[in-house]
Order: sequence, then C-alpha cells, then structure tokens
Amino acid sequence: MVKPLTFMNESGRPVLQALKYFKLTPDKLLVAHDDSDIGIGNYKISLGRGSAGHNGVESIIKSLGNKDFGRLRLGIRGPEKNGKRLRAQEFVLKQISKKDKLLLEGLFQEVKVTLTE
Repeated sequence: MVKPLTFMNESGRPVLQALKYFKLTPDKLLVAHDDSDIGIGNYKISLGRGSAGHNGVESIIKSLGNKDFGRLRLGIRGPEKNGKRLRAQEFVLKQISKKDKLLLEGLFQEVKVTLTE
C-alpha cells in the first residue's frame, strides 16, 4: 500500500514512481478513491475506465499514459436535500458526520474482506 504525500490532484507522479520502485505494471495497480456518484456506504471495483472528472485519477491516467489499472471507488454521496441532489463541491470537503464515519468504517471492513478472498 502506498499513500502519496502530494495533493490528491498530483497523484500521478508518486504513483508512477511507486510502480517503478516495486517493478510493477499498471495492471497490478488498484487505486482507492472517493466517488461522489456512489452513495455513501457503497463501493464499486472497476478496471480501465476514465477519470469521470476525478482530478486525482486523471493525474494518474496522464502519468501512466493509460487507464489500464483497477479502481476501488468508495461512495461518499449522501441523501438528497429537499428533493435535490447536491453538487459534489457542496459536500466533498465538509466534515464527515459520526453516522457517515460509521458507514465508512463498515464499508472498509467489507472491502477488506472482498479483496482478501
């Protein structure tokens, strides 16, 4: 597991450096990141997809020169407010509620089991 010390939007360079250091190819890479299109407490695993507007993923795609790596997309979208879907910038950088922290802790445990099977 590698956690870059750069800003999320600049993830590509340290990811590329880690792959070189460990002598791995992009097809052995699994990038875990938030996804504002997936409800909180849910996740999706995908391969070879575009960034869908996620700047950190876009940085990785540009640095690697391809999108042939796995993604663990962790949902962060909460429920609608007053019947309207919130825009990502209205909740992405906000404090996480205790309820949502519990949901995410359960999600991490579920993902851990799934990935180790």
